[in-house]
Amino acid sequence: MSKPSIKEVIVVEGRYDKNTLSQVVDATILDVGGFAVFNDKRMLSLLRTAAEERGVILFTDPDGAGFVIRNRLKGALPEGSVKNAFAPDVFGKEKRKRKGGKEGKLGVEGMRPEVLLEALRRAGATFEGEAAVSPGERISKSDMLDAGLVGNGSSARRRCLVKELNLPEHISSNSLLEVLNLLWTRREFWRRCACGLTVSGKVDRPLGSRHSEHPETIYPVNYGWVEGIIASDGEAQDVYILGADEAISEFSGKIIAVYERLDDAEDKWIVSLDGREYSDEEILGAICFQEQFFKGRLTRGYMSLQNE
Repeated sequence: MSKPSIKEVIVVEGRYDKNTLSQVVDATILDVGGFAVFNDKRMLSLLRTAAEERGVILFTDPDGAGFVIRNRLKGALPEGSVKNAFAPDVFGKEKRKRKGGKEGKLGVEGMRPEVLLEALRRAGATFEGEAAVSPGERISKSDMLDAGLVGNGSSARRRCLVKELNLPEHISSNSLLEVLNLLWTRREFWRRCACGLTVSGKVDRPLGSRHSEHPETIYPVNYGWVEGIIASDGEAQDVYILGADEAISEFSGKIIAVYERLDDAEDKWIVSLDGREYSDEEILGAICFQEQFFKGRLTRGYMSLQNE
């Protein structure tokens, strides 16, 4: 079976990494010799030329040393010419070594072929003969802040997401953002990362009120919008609010689910005021008065994020 061909030049730390990767893909692979590259002017010059002409993919080991090399090289290469492939944290040692590395993690050379290939696809590698995927609306650093993935008190939630995505623990927030934009659209990001957040906002259609365009529809729950978060339709993010048996004008509560509308431009978030974890049946029963007219599904996103 022929190996997939990649346009970009792939940069690895050592010759064993190169040997392993060359068995998986047909590409130009440069072995920079670890930390020696910092004093190798000829190699740095070659990397700059490769970055300008074909683009490069940095594929260093997932340990601290690998991230030092990655970050130094990224800073030395032309902006916009570098993609990042990340090997996951897998603990163990390569067969050829008498003992493992300082952090006990496998390097690129120790990864299974399918893991290496998936990492390259996630990096946005250009596979010859494959059509490029059109990107959707991009995720921003502000979205990460709103989702509790950067900023004060974000480390536990970010660590959970990194683990869910099988990414190395040392990945920076900027590199994580780069990966997220390669994996998901902004709408897909919120489908996976909204649950577990505490949000507040206003109620514009309180319990017992009639729908402005369809007066025969009466709201059996409070319905409103989240302050500061814009949905994929360009308007404030809408929410169904559970846990109140009377009309309210504002709310603060925990997102426990997302209703994905598959035939509409936006999704709906489900907020619990009292912290109760409602079942899927209870949620769908509460929102069916409106969602029965749309094709959709209920999702909980990444469960680990809900506990942080």
